[in-house]
Amino acid sequence: MQRRSIGQSSTIGLISIVIIYILLISLLLLFAQQLLSEIARGTVLSRLVFIPLAILLPLFLIFSVGYNINKLIKERKNGHPGSRFKVKLVIFFTFISILASVPQGVLSISFLRTTMDSWFSSRLQDALQGSLDIALQYNQNTLQQLETFSQSPVVTDIIEENYPNSDESWSALTSVYPHLDAMQIFLADGSHLSFTGNSDAYLNNLPPTTVEGLLPRVKTGSLTILRSITFLPPPEGIQRNAKLAVVLSVILPHGFDSKAQNITTTLQTFSQYNEFQNIFFLALLIFFSLFSFPILLLSILIGFLLSDEIIRPIVHLEDAIQRVISGDYSFRILTRSEDELALLVGSFNSMVSELEQSRTKLMQSEKVTAWQEIAQRMAHEIKNPLTPIKLSAQRIERAYAQDSPKLGRIIESSVGSISQEIEHLNQLLGEFRDFAKLPTPHFQSTNIRELIVSVLETYQPSYPNIEVDVDSLEQVDISLDVHQMTRVFSNLLKNSFESMEAEKGSISISTDLVRKGHTHYCRIKIEDSGRGIPRELEQKVFHPYFTTKEIGTGLGLPIVERIVADHQGQIWFETEEHVGTTFYIDLPLEQLV
Repeated sequence: MQRRSIGQSSTIGLISIVIIYILLISLLLLFAQQLLSEIARGTVLSRLVFIPLAILLPLFLIFSVGYNINKLIKERKNGHPGSRFKVKLVIFFTFISILASVPQGVLSISFLRTTMDSWFSSRLQDALQGSLDIALQYNQNTLQQLETFSQSPVVTDIIEENYPNSDESWSALTSVYPHLDAMQIFLADGSHLSFTGNSDAYLNNLPPTTVEGLLPRVKTGSLTILRSITFLPPPEGIQRNAKLAVVLSVILPHGFDSKAQNITTTLQTFSQYNEFQNIFFLALLIFFSLFSFPILLLSILIGFLLSDEIIRPIVHLEDAIQRVISGDYSFRILTRSEDELALLVGSFNSMVSELEQSRTKLMQSEKVTAWQEIAQRMAHEIKNPLTPIKLSAQRIERAYAQDSPKLGRIIESSVGSISQEIEHLNQLLGEFRDFAKLPTPHFQSTNIRELIVSVLETYQPSYPNIEVDVDSLEQVDISLDVHQMTRVFSNLLKNSFESMEAEKGSISISTDLVRKGHTHYCRIKIEDSGRGIPRELEQKVFHPYFTTKEIGTGLGLPIVERIVADHQGQIWFETEEHVGTTFYIDLPLEQLV
């Protein structure tokens, strides 16, 4: 019993599509990051290392889709089972993919355009520029205020009035300038005298300068410190040449410089984006195309994969039906699924099983009927020669009883008649034996032209007025039993020669290659211009013991039919009375075992 399994998914194809999809998503993310960073640097599309991959991937998918389309076209031309339905499914899946992707593409492009217009609006740029201006203005104002305050007479008067009480001086100074964060006093020679205020602004050493005014800004961690130095005359009790160096400090808000730098960087990036806005949009369109088109191609490949999954069981069912039609009732289909298809397959297998049982019973019934008919015909054929044998024996008996002077002649004539009928009986029994039990064919590769020509050489010399055409008889090698097929062609050619009236006419023999289902055959055509077969006798040609000849057993064509069937071939004929008869024999080209 032959079985064919269905329902196995195309695992390799599915895994390949998933891997390509993951690769596509990864490239999309990497490409997007690279694109934005390049535009921010002002080097648009100059170092996009993923562009080759973004181009090769669609090319690979285009090749895959093209390969599947070409394969589908070939299947359609060759009439492959299910190819027409597969074409419809692929077109359907492709149409659905396009229908889903086009609105998405239009919406995505519109969204990108709207979003970019919002991103690169003048209000946003003005806000960023305003933030930067405020930060710079605040910094500048703080510096100016610190410098102005440190150089004012107020500082000199307060320090000189309260010296050496630095706490009193600090209270007085902060009441006038609340933004002050620290005050540190040194002697001009660098000796430290006092420090008051936020310890973060403490100076370890007096800055090496003799010029009053702002000192270089200092950044410590996230703090930015602004300082100003003022030189005062020495107060009482200090050497006259020992001036006081007063350092006033203001600490900017926490993280002021880093925030200002962030604003500056953001403004520069925004300006860069704004400058390349059109190029950026074009790059996004290219980016969208490079990755949306492969997704569409992947959808089409999935369509091919799904169509194969849908078509495969249908093709297997069609193939199984063809096998059953050709007479193979042992064919079964296996399925692992538990859906409606499994029910259909189960019903099909049950039907074939019932057909096989019915066919067996029918064949047994036909065999019994056939052998009954053969037995009746055999009894009739044996009875025919027994009658003249009986009459001849009775004639001898009468002549002997009457002592006839012609007894010798009567015996000679009667014995001759008896011998002739016995020979006919032997021939009849021999034909019956051959018909009842033909030997098993022994197949070997044989050139069909050489075989038929060798048979012709036996009969053609006896019919010199009959023209035989073998120009269309090709050199084809077929696996067959040489002895049995020689008998087939001998019988058919002998009938063709004997059907000619006045032994004049023509015989044409040709070969052709045909295909039925999944099997290739060599079709042998033997056409004669003989008497033809009357219409009322056409159905009896292959019946045992039917013959139109005066001398014949009627087993020649049944034996021919049996031999052709043993070669897994077919034989039939077309005839028209007084025009001629054409016999066709289809022999499979595949090696038989």
